[in-house]
Amino acid sequence: MSNESFAIKRLANDFWRGLRLVHWAPFVVAIFVFVLSLIGLEYSFRTGLYARIPLGYLMRDSKDLFMHTAYTVAALKQMPPKELQIYSVGGSSMAYAFRENEFKVMLRDRLRQPVGFHNFASGMQPIHESVAIIDNLPPYSGLVLMGVNPRIMSRELKEDRERWRLHNLLIFSPTRNTMLEKQGIYESFLFPHIIWRLKHQLWVHRGQILRAQLPYSDFKPTWFEMEPHSAEKKTWKIEKYAEKNRDNYAARIQSNLEALKTLVRTTRRKSLGLVLVELPLNPVGLKAMGTEFMATYRNDMRAFTREQGVAYWEYPQLDLHPEEYYDANHVMASARMKIEKATVSALSRCQSRPIYRLPTSKTDEVFPPRVDCHLGELG
Repeated sequence: MSNESFAIKRLANDFWRGLRLVHWAPFVVAIFVFVLSLIGLEYSFRTGLYARIPLGYLMRDSKDLFMHTAYTVAALKQMPPKELQIYSVGGSSMAYAFRENEFKVMLRDRLRQPVGFHNFASGMQPIHESVAIIDNLPPYSGLVLMGVNPRIMSRELKEDRERWRLHNLLIFSPTRNTMLEKQGIYESFLFPHIIWRLKHQLWVHRGQILRAQLPYSDFKPTWFEMEPHSAEKKTWKIEKYAEKNRDNYAARIQSNLEALKTLVRTTRRKSLGLVLVELPLNPVGLKAMGTEFMATYRNDMRAFTREQGVAYWEYPQLDLHPEEYYDANHVMASARMKIEKATVSALSRCQSRPIYRLPTSKTDEVFPPRVDCHLGELG
């Protein structure tokens, strides 16, 4: 036996003999303190105490969209803006269809009043994330544009739990938690798993550039930069996207409509205007989903908006071509400009009275936003 292995074996034996001489009480106390710490951490996640730690400030320089959203929402909540705000929530189609600085300039020129625009949309954003963001926006501050499409309405609410865990860490929302628990979706936030997933998500979402720092060149999805798509592969991906939506829609539409009702109630509780925005899809994807499926989907959405008294905008008159899309629902610069102009025009037309009026200097009276935006088809 070598000297090194003998020394290691002797050290292990000495450690074990010493361990056996120690009283059992310190081990019991240590285990009790550890379990108590885990329970306290779990409680802090569930009640929002952890959300008070300014993660948004600590990590705002990270190229991570969640951090940017948490930081911006906290700043808006802490110092409510005095001018009209337009907020965008929804999936990646909304994120790609509106560029913050560009759209803000259009809004100011057309509405002829100070206006802010914040694009909180992100790739694969489920409805409960949108609810959490709206739940933290300042009341009476303006209008929410909520992007909807067949993918969002056929998505399972408990899908992608790692993303949900991270979003829960950064943006606390009792409304979101209650909504999910009513549907039987519960989540544990045990510390080691959270830290591991936090690290994972920070790397996964590095490709999503901060909305406030978007370059003036065309913003392209990272997968198109890394892996150029042939026309055949692009068509195949779009058809798979359509097939997935069609297969899952019937089983999941009711739970998503219930979640959408919660979103509507949240905007009304916060006295925010709301418009459901149905952005145009690639004609290849529409054809793959089928006329019957799309008719069912649109009838469901129109029935829902009539029942809830919510504005529902569509863009069929834009007549976008397949070459103006990256894939099924992400538009290129030319299509984005058309969508932005149509939306700005619609917002200017839906001001039968001002969307938002500031409190007068003499009284503390606050006027809720008045939004008459039931314009139907845009373009």
